[in-house]
Amino acid sequence: MVCRTSVPAGLWSPFRDLVRLQGDLGRLFSEPLRTQKAPDGPAFNVWKSENGACVTAELPGLDLEKLDISIVGDTVTILGQKAVENYSEETRVQRRERAAGHFTRTLKFPFRVDSARSEATYNKGLLTVTLPSLEDDKRKQIPVKSA
Repeated sequence: MVCRTSVPAGLWSPFRDLVRLQGDLGRLFSEPLRTQKAPDGPAFNVWKSENGACVTAELPGLDLEKLDISIVGDTVTILGQKAVENYSEETRVQRRERAAGHFTRTLKFPFRVDSARSEATYNKGLLTVTLPSLEDDKRKQIPVKSA
């Protein structure tokens, strides 16, 4: 039950503020959250078109020898390791926001990926993976003939 106040809009009313707070809290706990949980690894951007998809990830300092990209059907898995920055004993870290260490990200697509035509490039800390869909999975237009 929500109470309504009859205090004129121009006057301050603690009761009206409490009613507004009650409504805000009710919406907070009854509506689904619109935010997504942060991933346990680098953030990825994914674009999809009718020809496939493109994935990008910011991975500064990545050792390409420790990067593995695998494709099975409609699933792409990217494994890697970002190096931990070493500092001299005289320095002390004040803030560390850039993640380091092993990461694994698995992305599932609404089509089977053509692994033979897929490509990955790494330039200035940005990983770009191009994932074309299999020809069999592409949308096909069927002409309609009159009888």
